[in-house]
Amino acid sequence: MLFREENHQMEEVLEHWEESFEEKEKERQGKNRNIGVELKFPVVDREGQAVSPGVMTALWEFLGEEGWDVITDPHYKHPIGATFPGDPADDLAGTETGYCKMEFSLGYKGNLWQLETRIGELAALLEKFRDKQENNVYFLCFGIHPVTPPSDQLMTKKQRNLFWNKAFGNQRVNLLSITCSNQVHADVAVEETAAALNVFNGLSPVEIALNANSNIWNGKVDPEYKALSVNFWNRWLPNSPRVGMTPRRFGNLTDYTVFISGFKPVYVRRKGRYYGIGHYASFAEYWTAGKKATGEDEYGERVQLIPQEEDFDLHYTFCWNDARLSGYYTLENRVNCQQPPHRLMVPAAFTLGVMEKLLPVQSLVDSFDWEDLEDARSDAVNNGMQANIAGEEMKEFCREVLQLAQKGLEGRKLGEEKLLIPLWESLDTATCPADHAREIFSKQGLKAFLESHSTTRVLDEAK
Repeated sequence: MLFREENHQMEEVLEHWEESFEEKEKERQGKNRNIGVELKFPVVDREGQAVSPGVMTALWEFLGEEGWDVITDPHYKHPIGATFPGDPADDLAGTETGYCKMEFSLGYKGNLWQLETRIGELAALLEKFRDKQENNVYFLCFGIHPVTPPSDQLMTKKQRNLFWNKAFGNQRVNLLSITCSNQVHADVAVEETAAALNVFNGLSPVEIALNANSNIWNGKVDPEYKALSVNFWNRWLPNSPRVGMTPRRFGNLTDYTVFISGFKPVYVRRKGRYYGIGHYASFAEYWTAGKKATGEDEYGERVQLIPQEEDFDLHYTFCWNDARLSGYYTLENRVNCQQPPHRLMVPAAFTLGVMEKLLPVQSLVDSFDWEDLEDARSDAVNNGMQANIAGEEMKEFCREVLQLAQKGLEGRKLGEEKLLIPLWESLDTATCPADHAREIFSKQGLKAFLESHSTTRVLDEAK
């Protein structure tokens, strides 16, 4: 086992996580590397404003009529999402921090074409709902709400959302009520975990440069940022090691586990209910409290808790770095803004291609100092493909990574490398989606922007 003597009190947690990864690895043995996505879409009306809560209630009722199982919040007693059975995992529809953000978490697929097919089916389902709403609703393939600013009024009424402000000591979590991303999960073996974390955190400037797509908000083009949704995480938790790039590289799975065990915990779950544990300075402190551990319900009442292994499974979802290990025992690539309709598969294709060439990409990432990568990330958030790294144009770093990702997909012999074409186009033109969004919005107006970024276009692209 990979345990450190100085963290002996966490040995049970460390062992649990390593064994869970190994168990998943055995299940996947002999199969293609699976891939999954979490797609988040701003939900707006014809004026680009966030829809009312009633529209989202109608959406959950509609999904129930379409064979989905509706999820009800245990505290507020109203619908907050729905699930649909799938193989090897169910699809989940829900809202995240903001009620006006539609999120689809899709069950893992063995290849990118299967995933693309499922996304097309969901786009058709959303179009059917739009018809029922007389086309007064848009699900946008964009990284931020274009008109409505963040506010507490947009926060999803979920029991678990009651704990954020208290745990982190500020009132800024509502910044995340309007941001939307395109996140990717890929199978990862135990021996790959540290390399995958280091590679995808180190590649965040490349992905942001290529895929920045959140520069229109408050009804205008932001003059400073092309990836504002990425910046909002840092505004919520300034200088925090749990957002943005990890502050360093990791040597192995234990090194990473010790790192996130040092984060302040947020809440645990018992029988469908949530109990805050933000009064502990770290998860390690909570865990070592043992039978003396306590939590708080949503009313602030203290309850006794006995730490359980699944508490750690929940805790490491409260690490929001650009790349992390997930509760599905995958590498989760989190940094990308939601993409335009014709690029929804791009982050998944890039992630899978890099995973298939992990060691060569690691050598490329390791050729840069971590501080240079961090500086390049900040530059890319502002300037997209015009960013620099270590005094050189980002474009050349992007090219080398894309070449390896292409080879990784070609090696699977499924033709999946075709899904990287939009990235090569971005490279050739030195532009990112935010540049095109700005052009449409500035020259043709809000209505044209909404139409061009609607999930309706996903169906048009498929024809």
